[in-house]
Amino acid sequence: MGVHKEEGMGTWGLGSFENDVAQDWAADLLDIGEELIPEAFDRVKEFQDDYLEAELCSFALAAAEVVAALNGKPGSDLPQEISNWVQGRPAPTAELLASARNAVSAITRDSELRENFTDSGELEEWEPRIADLSRRLG
Repeated sequence: MGVHKEEGMGTWGLGSFENDVAQDWAADLLDIGEELIPEAFDRVKEFQDDYLEAELCSFALAAAEVVAALNGKPGSDLPQEISNWVQGRPAPTAELLASARNAVSAITRDSELRENFTDSGELEEWEPRIADLSRRLG
């Protein structure tokens, strides 16, 4: 497992929360609230025809993991504080699930994050994790 430092983004694993950016986003979610979730997907939609930078992708993948957890299908590596935050919250709307699926699909197709995992030789390990996330989003 390589450690990536892409423009200040420390990545220590393949999981959606295994990088500095996603950890910061998760802390903001706990402090600020759920409005950060659709915002992350909107940013991907806004830039998907341009260039999806790794940071945007990391925000959106973390948000998608939260949506999957809200949908009753959390990932096995969901941070405990996010798991606690999800408890007792309503299930996501069909619109939010669709936004999450669309963001994950865009990131999988063409993004700086995908390029980073390709360059590091870890794409074959990363892709099944993202496919699993897509399945958990319905």
